[in-house]
Amino acid sequence: GPVDEQMAMAAVLMVLELEILNLETKYNKGEFEQADYLALADAYHRAGYIRKQRDILEQDYRLYNDTDAFAALQELSVNLEEETDSIRESAGNAA
Repeated sequence: GPVDEQMAMAAVLMVLELEILNLETKYNKGEFEQADYLALADAYHRAGYIRKQRDILEQDYRLYNDTDAFAALQELSVNLEEETDSIRESAGNAA
């Protein structure tokens, strides 16, 4: 039932938060490699931390000139613009 679904969702989120925590710890120790940047960006994406995702992709792109990171950034900026537009529209309608 719904309770089981909520438990499953909570478990998935806990695993995801743990993954993020592990990667952030590795990052803070200065042990990050290029693949780790993309892994953390992906984890942020799944958790809905869009701005953190963008920041980590930008670092990856600057450090490694990573075309995957660049492509992801282009996609992100489009999504953020669309998101901002729809927020603006709903704010405009409310006024």
